[in-house]
Amino acid sequence: MLHQLFVEGLNDTPAEVDALLAFLSTHFPEQELRVLRYNFCDQSPWREWDRIDEAVARIADAHDRLKVQVSAGKEVAAACGQFLVAYPKKVKTRVDVKPVRSLEHTPVSIATDGTAKA
Repeated sequence: MLHQLFVEGLNDTPAEVDALLAFLSTHFPEQELRVLRYNFCDQSPWREWDRIDEAVARIADAHDRLKVQVSAGKEVAAACGQFLVAYPKKVKTRVDVKPVRSLEHTPVSIATDGTAKA
């Protein structure tokens, strides 16, 4: 099972959807894809892509095994914003995160044609 979250300004273009579809069809044609919804919270600079419904429709047309999270979990203070609202205010500052190479996994970048590059 694979998960996808569409975030405004990060992965929010039709080309990103095309790359995802190419990646799925090339490497994971039988895997279920779950599209997660972003739970907005005031302390986060991020937003869910405003064209997520179009992306989901395109994915559904091309990939048979798709599930879409219908709720971002806001009604129970869960999902993507849960950690930001769970800590005291003094902790709610943005921290720069630097990627660290995993000893177990090689980072993979996806080209727009769906090919994976190490």
